[in-house]
Amino acid sequence: MMMDRRRISFWTRVGAFVLIVLFLATFLFAGLGTGLNIDFLQAFFKNRNQPAGQQHPQTVSAREQIRYAESYVKDHPKDPAAVFRLGYLYAQDGKMQDAERVLENGRKKFAKNPQIAMLLGDVYAQQAQSSSGKEQKELYGKAADAFVGASKVASSGDVARLYLAAGEAYQRAGQPGLAVKYWNKYLDKHPKGKQADQVRKQISDALHGGGTG
Repeated sequence: MMMDRRRISFWTRVGAFVLIVLFLATFLFAGLGTGLNIDFLQAFFKNRNQPAGQQHPQTVSAREQIRYAESYVKDHPKDPAAVFRLGYLYAQDGKMQDAERVLENGRKKFAKNPQIAMLLGDVYAQQAQSSSGKEQKELYGKAADAFVGASKVASSGDVARLYLAAGEAYQRAGQPGLAVKYWNKYLDKHPKGKQADQVRKQISDALHGGGTG
């Protein structure tokens, strides 16, 4: 039970970091600044490329945000930031299957965009948390694969954390061999990082059959 609680806490910290990275990355990517207190849609509509004189409400419902984002994706099919926004808004509204669909298509279309793959991994992980059995493991496996894909195209500062997230997701997917592989990759980059001792403990547990659940 104690180990299970530690794992839950560990995953929560990883997830929290991924979300922070996503917020920072999407604002930087879209050229909107880095103010995390800015309303998501307000930031979206304050883009410098917005036509002068076009007005939008300061506060809108989730449904309206999604409708605007859907329209924007249709009008700007080559904009990966638009795909990211729509996937994020779907996820925020609990429409996980829609988020998955949009982000999977986006990942295929924009293979070199790490933010889309990162968000897709987080969507799969959130779906897994509310699932069980075989389905849960499959979803964690998809989350891990998405994090690994993101790590291949992400900036160097994000790669280690993506390895950490991938390792934890693979572990929960019942694939301890792959979990150990990516935890070791994390340790190669951050041998003295804040999570290093805990990662070494989880590697030891996985290798000795104590962390495969």
